[in-house]
Amino acid sequence: MNATRRIAAVFAGVIGLCMLSAAHGADAVRGKALFANTNGAPESCGSASCHSGFPTVQRNGITKGSNPSAILNAIAGNKGGMRTLTPYVNTTDANDIAAYIANPAAGNGAAAILVSAASLTFAAQTLGTTSAAQIVTVTNTGTAVLTLSGLTLAGAAGSEYARGGTCQIGTSVAAGGNCSIQVTFTPTVAGTRSATLTISHNASGGTSSVSLVGTGAPPAAAASVTPTLLSFTQTINTSSIAQAVTVRNSGGQPLTLSSIGISGANASEFLTGAASTCVAGTVLNANASCNLQLAFRPTAAGARTATLSVAHNAAASPATVALSGTGTATPQPGVSLSAPSLSFGTLSVGEQSTVQTVTLTNTGQAPLTLASLTLAGSAAGDFALSGGCMSGATLAPGSSCGMQLAFTPTGVGTRSGSLTVASNASNGSQIVSLSGSGVQYAIAVNPIAATLQSIVGSMSEPMQAVVSNTGASPLMLTSIVTAGPFVMQQGVNACGAGPMALTPAQSCNVYVAFQPAAAGPASGEVIITSAAIPSGSMRIALNAQASVAQADIPGASSAAVAPSNAGAGCSVGPTDQLVDPLLAVLLAAALFELFRRRRARPGGRD
Repeated sequence: MNATRRIAAVFAGVIGLCMLSAAHGADAVRGKALFANTNGAPESCGSASCHSGFPTVQRNGITKGSNPSAILNAIAGNKGGMRTLTPYVNTTDANDIAAYIANPAAGNGAAAILVSAASLTFAAQTLGTTSAAQIVTVTNTGTAVLTLSGLTLAGAAGSEYARGGTCQIGTSVAAGGNCSIQVTFTPTVAGTRSATLTISHNASGGTSSVSLVGTGAPPAAAASVTPTLLSFTQTINTSSIAQAVTVRNSGGQPLTLSSIGISGANASEFLTGAASTCVAGTVLNANASCNLQLAFRPTAAGARTATLSVAHNAAASPATVALSGTGTATPQPGVSLSAPSLSFGTLSVGEQSTVQTVTLTNTGQAPLTLASLTLAGSAAGDFALSGGCMSGATLAPGSSCGMQLAFTPTGVGTRSGSLTVASNASNGSQIVSLSGSGVQYAIAVNPIAATLQSIVGSMSEPMQAVVSNTGASPLMLTSIVTAGPFVMQQGVNACGAGPMALTPAQSCNVYVAFQPAAAGPASGEVIITSAAIPSGSMRIALNAQASVAQADIPGASSAAVAPSNAGAGCSVGPTDQLVDPLLAVLLAAALFELFRRRRARPGGRD
């Protein structure tokens, strides 16, 4: 009977297990999680006080838990205090826990990968530009974490594709989670461009791939027109030199020029030349170009405008060029002078100034003819004209010539004149005002030579010379200095060494003394400088004789001898100077002989 009951219980348990399995597919991975944490129960089966963390430990009869009914019965019977799990474990939970206990290895689960697209196709993309991103979604359909170990782009055009997004090398995707890969295409070569995106992972197979296909397209046709503005200046009813406009296909597809025209207020005055290579119907391949030759023929003076339009099959058609012109009247010569006036300052009558130059320039657009160059005015004869500008000469537009003028006053006071340049210039005759002043300087010095005498170590009586302004204009003495063993002295109406002005008929005195340092002859001079002196200076020649003192000659008398100054117009008074040295020697010899004879007489005394 007991045996029969045990068999029936086992049979009933098997039937119950089968019924549970039929109602719910056992999930060992979920059972593993419930084993460790039973829906938040105070104590789980995997706790250390129950069965420990792993069923393989075989603690507290854990192997019996491979039967879900046994789990439920143990809870209901409070086996080991398991009744506390009653509100946390239902039939499905028991079924999953039992599946894990029966096969612990199945509780670890496995990752599985699902890639949303096996291939990506990119529409035609202009070379060098980047397409919009296309997205590949990677989903983990397994029960374990999916790890991405590699993301590579390879193939013939692998470098023309780029990836981004949340899927990166090393990314971990939880069970049921996903990440995305964004792929862009930047072609560098025209035509079909293929590559492969390879995803390396820990799911079955180890790798997944996505085929990438795109088409590189040359850039569309594009019209480039240079310059975008042409400007002309031209005499009315004459044609200008043509200027070029270049039309270039800066795109990759053929550029077709459908029409070329000029419009605007003065369109008829702007002309396309026969040398133009751009015409309606011209087809330009990539980087090819043609040109338009445009000239300007104004019919009236002033501003003239128009617009050149080039229609084509590219974007931003038509291309335009602004045309601007200015019509001018018949060219005329023009004249300008570098200076409207010249001043030559003050010069002595008869003295010629430094030459000054006035440059004459043709500032017009036609040849300039010089009809005449005329000196006029109250003192016209004081001014002289020379140089490259001559009556009858012709100057081309922009050319110049020079007019050299000099001044030689023939009288005193202000001297005025003018130079008139008559020509065919539209701005008429040009006049240069000329001015200067004449002064009559005159200077007299008396004497111009003198002789002085003195004893060595003494200073002679001063020699006097008179400096006079004999002219009709004020005279400036710049300086008066001496050269040689001569010294300037003070006296009545002395000239002084520094600058000094003398009015007409006024004079001053120069006092010079001789101060020898050794016996014998000496020479020197007085130097008088003034701008009124053509050579710059006048000089008074000085000669002198130095003698030794009479006390140095045996038997000589110390009587003073009055010397005479040989300089004309200059007197020298009595001095203590000796007479001529030879005379002094002869006198001493005579006195000595007389003294000797007296001593030789009978009865002579010492």
